[in-house]
This record gives sequence, structure tokens and C-alpha cells, in this order.
Amino acid sequence: MKYICHKHYKGIATSGKQVNIHRGEHCELDKEWLYREDEIICAVNSFVGCQHFARDDDGHGLERGSLTFAIAHRQRIRKWKNGRTARFSEEEIEMLEREYQRFLKPFDVILFNNDFYAADIDDLREMAGKLGIKA
Repeated sequence: MKYICHKHYKGIATSGKQVNIHRGEHCELDKEWLYREDEIICAVNSFVGCQHFARDDDGHGLERGSLTFAIAHRQRIRKWKNGRTARFSEEEIEMLEREYQRFLKPFDVILFNNDFYAADIDDLREMAGKLGIKA
């Protein structure tokens, strides 16, 4: 399966070598490992894999990566009614738990599972729109 780098990655690959992968460069998935030119970069579901690479078998990899990064990782502050601040408001948490439970890990805070990072582009666009996120 094809993957694309949606956020520049400069770091250490699983092989121990320094890599510099620019936005738009393609990688391949073999079982659970992303590789480029016969060099294993990282596990597809690792922190690096989720933050820098996106599934691109449908040609929407750059947009998918931008949306997943914006929804799951970009800093945004929401004030709750009781004055507390958090990444998602109480209403947004309720909506996510009601409509997008299949993309969430069971936990006390909102954590996205591996299906979220490989989600259909229409689901991600819809979720981002409901959360008021533009990528």
C-alpha cells in the first residue's frame, strides 16, 4: 500500500540511519513497516508514522495527513463552561463519542485509534467541519 509523507520528517529511521523525507515523497507499507528504497523508516502506527505519514492509495494522502494532524495533534484551546480549558469542548467530546466512536480509543480523554489515521477522506472532512478545523 502506498503512503505519503504529509509533514517533513528529519530523524532517525528504524535502521538507525539519519533520514530526511520531504513532504510529498512516497513510501511503501510492508506488513506494519513503512519503508523507502529498501530502508525501514518506522512502524506505520508509531508516533512518527501517525504524525508524518498518511495512507495514499486513493490519492488523498496529503489532505488525509493534514486533516488527521490538525484534528489529533494541532494545539487548540477550548474553554469549558466551568472555566477549565481543554483541546476539545464538552460538546465536541460528546459529538465525537456519539458519531465517531469507531475512531476513538476507550480512555478518559480523547485518543484516536489506528483506524482514524487510515479513515476515508470524507469522514475526516466531515469531522473537521463539525469541529471547526481547517487544514
